[in-house]
Amino acid sequence: MKRSRICIFLCGVFCVFLADAVPAAQPAPGQKVGRACVMSDLVGTWEMKSLNSKIKTNPKDPFAWPYQRFIFDKKGDVKEMTAQIPIEGNRAAIQKFENSLSLSRYSLDERGVLSITKLELHYPERCLCAYVTRDLPPEALAKIPEAKKAKLPKKGDILLTYFGKDGKPTLSKILRKIR
Repeated sequence: MKRSRICIFLCGVFCVFLADAVPAAQPAPGQKVGRACVMSDLVGTWEMKSLNSKIKTNPKDPFAWPYQRFIFDKKGDVKEMTAQIPIEGNRAAIQKFENSLSLSRYSLDERGVLSITKLELHYPERCLCAYVTRDLPPEALAKIPEAKKAKLPKKGDILLTYFGKDGKPTLSKILRKIR
């Protein structure tokens, strides 16, 4: 029962994200488009494909910079790289990032709440982590403008949703596995 409520909630979060793209793209009720992440989903190297924010973000805060890469390992370490210019193709920066020590730890609870704690800070950054289990149907994709299609989650992506103090989603990041 508890797991099904989580799936319904995740589907709702996914629908909120899609509603910003095109309202008609929402999946039919009862169709599962995602589930709570488990540790094995996260292990690997991920690149942020899009950031959707309902709040004004600080352009000086790397949290919302347009280019981000994450490496999650099996031991609970996570590395984060953020940039204002594209990371892909910058082999020297990528190699330096991959060879650097992790300065953060992560954990994931059974509800899909991801906590990332930077070692210099003693409080975690928390978000809801959903694993996308299916692509949007072709008939829904046909209604979405080409420019917005690249920003939609695809099967195998991770959707990180951050909530405001009012409990409403304020920002989401779509991560796509690259290794």
